[in-house]
Amino acid sequence: MLTPSRGLFQSKNLKTRHELRRLRSTKFETLEAKQLLAADCIEFEDLLLGWSTTDLDPAFTTVSPSGALTAKVIAKPFQWYPMGSPAPGSGRAKVDNNGMADGGTDQDMRLDNIVLEFDFNSGTTVPGLTVNFGSYGGNINMGWNGFFQNVPVPSAITSGAGVTATVVNTGGYLWEMELNGNISPGTFQVGGQELWIDQICVYRGQVNEELDYGDALDPTYPVLLANNGGRHTIKSGYH
Repeated sequence: MLTPSRGLFQSKNLKTRHELRRLRSTKFETLEAKQLLAADCIEFEDLLLGWSTTDLDPAFTTVSPSGALTAKVIAKPFQWYPMGSPAPGSGRAKVDNNGMADGGTDQDMRLDNIVLEFDFNSGTTVPGLTVNFGSYGGNINMGWNGFFQNVPVPSAITSGAGVTATVVNTGGYLWEMELNGNISPGTFQVGGQELWIDQICVYRGQVNEELDYGDALDPTYPVLLANNGGRHTIKSGYH
């Protein structure tokens, strides 16, 4: 059974994705890491190696390694460039570990003539995300907030629907895309013909107030945001 979502961690101090990756590398061994984590990533590590789905199959769920982020994913038909589509059920998404999305040795999701649509944490609007992908041929389908793009190359992905898109080549066939702006629930879509995706990192943005959490042992006495722990707003001159 998959671990249920416990909500997304928030932070006022997390400024860059590099800091996020540093905190994630702690594997949540410290209270500080748990409280400062402002984003979490879908990495497909909870799915069996070799698992696959088509656009005729039901939705599936995947959970981040921390258990803090859940994504309900629906496979949908792919659109060729500039027009046309493969036969229903002929496209496939498959989990492998060939390092094609980011050059690593962990699991990626391979997309062959298929689109995946993500709903994060049961209908949560998110203010941005990043995704690593490897593009090895064919066109790309990308969308959010009803803004759909069918582009021949990654560099052709553009901003729209209140979201700023930045796409950077990180070497060879590897790319990283960052989306800044509110993304409505169940509207983020990504698809390709020879496309590998990984590290879909959803972030919450900055909170307006600094919070103080207790120091008790969690989960007996919850003090972590992930467990809806006790907390209060920090106010100068008060303890």
